[in-house]
Amino acid sequence: MRGRLLVVAALLAACCGDDRGSDHPGDTETDDDAGTDSDADAGADAGSDTDTDTDTDTDTDSFDCDSLPSAPLLVEAVDSAVAFHDVAFDDEGFLIGFDGSSSLIKTASNGASGVFVPGFNWVNGMDFLPGGDMVAATSNEGLSRITPLGTHWSVVSSLTSLYGVTVGPDGMVYTADDNNMYRVDPDTGEVETLITSLSARVIEFTPDLTQMYIGAVGMGMIYLVDLDDDFNLIGSPTVFVTLPDCSDMGGFGVDICGNLYVECHEYAELRRVTPDGTATLYHDWTDNEYGHGLEWGSGIDGWDDRSIYLPQPYNGNTVVRVEIGVPYRE
Repeated sequence: MRGRLLVVAALLAACCGDDRGSDHPGDTETDDDAGTDSDADAGADAGSDTDTDTDTDTDTDSFDCDSLPSAPLLVEAVDSAVAFHDVAFDDEGFLIGFDGSSSLIKTASNGASGVFVPGFNWVNGMDFLPGGDMVAATSNEGLSRITPLGTHWSVVSSLTSLYGVTVGPDGMVYTADDNNMYRVDPDTGEVETLITSLSARVIEFTPDLTQMYIGAVGMGMIYLVDLDDDFNLIGSPTVFVTLPDCSDMGGFGVDICGNLYVECHEYAELRRVTPDGTATLYHDWTDNEYGHGLEWGSGIDGWDDRSIYLPQPYNGNTVVRVEIGVPYRE
């Protein structure tokens, strides 16, 4: 899901900072050398040192899924990271986020950052395609496709009100606009409307890829629908769980144990819903420090793959790391 970004940095030369990621026993030690030659095209370059965290064990036998902590192991701000409604991680060790104004920014785990792509009016959800390109929900290009060099174009210009963006296991883009849910071919721009009039906003898949979660805006409903081998919907979505005080869900994510993490930003809360539909309060923020969208760290160059990262649009477009101790569903 994460691409290979090759943009040369102007802002990373001789920069250094705190590594906010967390290595785990058995992981290969990372290197945060981000110093490179500068260039007039502002961006971020990790340098020639590409040592990365090689711990990719996602066997559920490694985790006691029945005894996970009821609250995060750690919650902390991420040094210098910038994001608005979502974040994404590439294969070169960068976090990508929108600055809330006009540009996509990429940030190394040591805090060095720079402009990746300027010229967007508004960006919501984003995700990486197989092969390295990124897709993002923008207000001026609709669903936009962005190469590792920062070149971008509209895949579907008519969908200018999209929010959640998830690249499925089939390489297709699943996205929603607070009403309908769509499946988009990122190569041809062909759009298939999968669901209408459901107030759909965010989408995720279960670990076995046989079902899809759909978060709806307005009434706190999370739907579940069965999928066939081609990821077509079987039947109609049914209500999986209702969170009455979570009417505005900004992000979804599923861990390897099948737990669904739900960002409820109007109450500054992060909820966790077990596979059997039991919902609990996982973390409660104060003031404007709550997240808005979420993504697991890549495990590369200090970004912890057992933590989720959430943008904070009402706290200066900063980013917070929430360590949960288990990796993403993949």
